[in-house]
Amino acid sequence: MINYIYILIIVFSFSLPQITQAQQKPLQPTISAVYGVTNKTLTIIYVTYNSTMYLSEIDKLLMESSQITSKQLILLLRNGFDFKLTDELAKQYKVINLLRDTTKEIINEAQKLLSSMKTVYVKTPNQLNYIVPTEEKPEKVVNKGYLDVDLNSDNKFMDAKCIKKSGLKYFKEVYHANVFLFINELDIKIKNSMYQDLQTTGQRKIVLHYTLMDINGKELNSGTVETNFSKSINKYNVIINQQFVEIAKILNERISKYLIKL
Repeated sequence: MINYIYILIIVFSFSLPQITQAQQKPLQPTISAVYGVTNKTLTIIYVTYNSTMYLSEIDKLLMESSQITSKQLILLLRNGFDFKLTDELAKQYKVINLLRDTTKEIINEAQKLLSSMKTVYVKTPNQLNYIVPTEEKPEKVVNKGYLDVDLNSDNKFMDAKCIKKSGLKYFKEVYHANVFLFINELDIKIKNSMYQDLQTTGQRKIVLHYTLMDINGKELNSGTVETNFSKSINKYNVIINQQFVEIAKILNERISKYLIKL
């Protein structure tokens, strides 16, 4: 059986039309969208993150150092991350990259999957003793007549949750898929510092949010992958060729442990 893993970094905030039985026809991705070892039993279908799920605290420095606009920077980083993660995964698996296949039919396929999902911020799990994170209501505390809600955002990550299992099963029927890997958010942060200190802060970090899920919507693994880098790195291409490569390797190694069990 051919296994499919879906990687998505995208916003799940829009509604899409209902899928009818007549629409459920297998699609053949273009050759340009297929990468990696084609004789492997695991196949990854990959859609990279939506630009609104890229959050950065150093964009001003990155734009100034390369003389580019905010829109250009976001696109360059998005495409750069897409290439590095695809290249890393393609060393072990067959990868079908939906970002690089811009046909209307393939774009619609990605939208069908998104209509079955939602994203929520939950507590970041401990990878040494992994337990599936659950949605929690913010603790409400009345302090001197005011209502305080402690979100504790530094200890949370964006997780993907299945809201319609039939949408996942569609991809099993059409693509013979049984595993999905959702990439939910990418952050570039200033480590342990306020924004106004970014010129003198010695360390920044990149944080990737992801979810590994089976065809029944069961969460196999999720959390964040992080890497630190120096304040001297203000070129987007250096971040792509160094930090994104490191993130991709760590993520691939982590999910491979769970894929072996399938």
